[in-house]
Amino acid sequence: MTLAETYARFGAIAAGVLRMLVDISHVRVTEDDLAELRPLMQSMPPHPEVPDALRRLGMAGLRLVTLTNSAPQPDDGPLERTGIAGCFERQFSVDAVRRYKPAPGTCRMVAQQLGVGTRSSLTTNSFYPSRSSTGLARATSSGAPAASTNRPRWCARSGLPSTGAAA
Repeated sequence: MTLAETYARFGAIAAGVLRMLVDISHVRVTEDDLAELRPLMQSMPPHPEVPDALRRLGMAGLRLVTLTNSAPQPDDGPLERTGIAGCFERQFSVDAVRRYKPAPGTCRMVAQQLGVGTRSSLTTNSFYPSRSSTGLARATSSGAPAASTNRPRWCARSGLPSTGAAA
């Protein structure tokens, strides 16, 4: 969408992709099924080690913010519902620039609003093969350094090697 210079909210895109997958898989999914899925997706808990890790990073003096493809959800977003919103200074959405990650403008927008240069920020993401390269591309395309961590249990289940952290 970003390359085509068009924009639609992430929820609408996700619903459209799900409907497309349902159609090509010849699976019957009703509107009630889709309605049931949304609150389940919005209430997914963080990985067990995340709350403590975020608190430790904050206590070490790091400024923590988020940048999501989802539309802003003031006061009732997933971070609030899972109890970790207080670990972050601010929550940003690509909705403000209408360009999805990894467009360089998304990271630049965050850096500008925080009053820091992209080179003095660090973009991180958990390692899931489909997302890792996107997160790293996002960071480096905006001039920021990047780091990625993997999830050993997920890697073991998927048969992928577990290597700790990569920068």
